[in-house]
Amino acid sequence: MLRVKAKKGIRAPLLHRPKHYIDDTRIIEVEDCHYYRAMINDGDLVIATDAEWKAQLAADKKAAQNIEK
Repeated sequence: MLRVKAKKGIRAPLLHRPKHYIDDTRIIEVEDCHYYRAMINDGDLVIATDAEWKAQLAADKKAAQNIEK
């Protein structure tokens, strides 16, 4: 699996869901395949660091806790 997000200002279509997009606001996990590797090589997607991924997970957890209150 790859953790990626789109380059700022880019919307990249998902492999099997072309009407759904990867944008520059969220990191998502995608399969490690030629389709996504080509978009990384073209500069449309960037691989997220472990620190970015952990920060997003922590922010999501905090937001979920605030909703429960």
